[in-house]
Amino acid sequence: MKQTLKAKAGILAVLTLLVSAAAAQEKPAPPKDPRVVNPAEPIKPEGAKPGEEAVTPAPTASADRKPLLGTESFSLGILADGRSFLNGNLSVSLQGDSNINSLAGTGVNWHFGSAFGGNISLQKIWGQNANLNVNYSGGGRIYDTNQSGANGIFQRLTFSTGFMVRRFQITVNDSFSYSPESNGSIGGIGGGSFGGVFGGGLGGSIPGSGFSGLGTGGSFLLPGTLPNQTILAGQDKRWSNTIGGSVNYALSPRNSLTFAGSYGMLRFIDGNFIDSNSFQGQAGFSRQLNAADSLGFSYGVSLVRFVGVSDKIDSHSFRLNYGRRITGRTAIQLFVGPQVSLFSNPNSGSDTRVNWAMSASVLHNFGRMNANIRYFHGITGGSGVFIGAQTDRVQVGLSRTFGRYWSASFGGGFARNENLQQTSLLPLQRHFYAFDANAHIGHPIGRHGSISLFYTFTRQTTNFNFCTPGTLSCGNLTYRHNIGLNFAWGFGPINLE
Repeated sequence: MKQTLKAKAGILAVLTLLVSAAAAQEKPAPPKDPRVVNPAEPIKPEGAKPGEEAVTPAPTASADRKPLLGTESFSLGILADGRSFLNGNLSVSLQGDSNINSLAGTGVNWHFGSAFGGNISLQKIWGQNANLNVNYSGGGRIYDTNQSGANGIFQRLTFSTGFMVRRFQITVNDSFSYSPESNGSIGGIGGGSFGGVFGGGLGGSIPGSGFSGLGTGGSFLLPGTLPNQTILAGQDKRWSNTIGGSVNYALSPRNSLTFAGSYGMLRFIDGNFIDSNSFQGQAGFSRQLNAADSLGFSYGVSLVRFVGVSDKIDSHSFRLNYGRRITGRTAIQLFVGPQVSLFSNPNSGSDTRVNWAMSASVLHNFGRMNANIRYFHGITGGSGVFIGAQTDRVQVGLSRTFGRYWSASFGGGFARNENLQQTSLLPLQRHFYAFDANAHIGHPIGRHGSISLFYTFTRQTTNFNFCTPGTLSCGNLTYRHNIGLNFAWGFGPINLE
């Protein structure tokens, strides 16, 4: 009996030592950063059979550290775990267009042709304190007609860089574009004339995937930063460039001061519209409330000037800024507040106009689906049609994968531009209401290719008889259909480290 008790006691002692040794080797788990969403478990394809390979979820990302009061929109994070890489694609589409010159007051007049283009994007990371993103897109279109403006080319170059030195965080960015018609607005690049090659229109599909470093064109900037081009007014070659940046100084781990600004130019090569320059500045204080949320207060100024026109518009606003970031899942950034605009030489009414200004950008990743909403309300340069305008613009987009091979994106947008009483030579209030919607459905071909079907509809109405400059086409309604088939071949990402 005593031997049995001794044996049991010996076994118990050995087990106790083993458990103690395992506990001693186990390290405590580090505290979790609520801004970082752990990679999701692989998702089985819809209707997958037992044992079928799972679909890889969205790539992991490191945290976006842009300042709340800067000129750039928050993203869902930096892809590839902070690695440097290069990627791109080549694309060609066969398409039909019901109104290739976006003429007012015309019916359906189908023409057929093709669009071709390419894109290349670079993300370069230097440790945790410096990064560079560069994107170039270019291409053209060829139609079965010799109508003026039917054929044309498109160029777009954007870059953004940021670095940190002690308590300072500095960002610099630039967005340049050349196009034969309205760029980033109704029926613009991707919306009407360039079909599935670039994707876009006023609403557009989700810019990239919501992550930094994918070359999202001008969409990486806050809504309202680029010169306004949301009035559809026929073919007129133009170029636009906006350069901006910010300096953020950390007063403490939670509090910071930010000074930001941008300068934009819009030039019409054919001379049928009004050229403009604009400066936007912001200075303010922000506080990090917790790991995800931040709040700020700022003063903003917008100065709009017109080439060959003496009118000047100076707008001042006091803003409440809010931001929320959960890496890989949610990115929200907005400001709202009263705006006071001063007019140097009003044609009628008061030289002061009191209104409100707002800019908002929302991104969310649902796993299989990405959603995007962008909104702007404020005084703009008038798209070359008005000498200044009160502008509202909203863009929405959804993209989703279906099973292992199919993907789809849907987008839409609305823009309202109303002339200003102080700068208008006409007694009546005039406005443009514009809407577009687009859809893409795609399927991969091999490892690097894809094929997709796209459709875009554009409609613009006015409360007066508008004549497309340089033509005899007049009316208060413009609409356009564009449908086609797009083929693309991509490469990358190529690791540069």
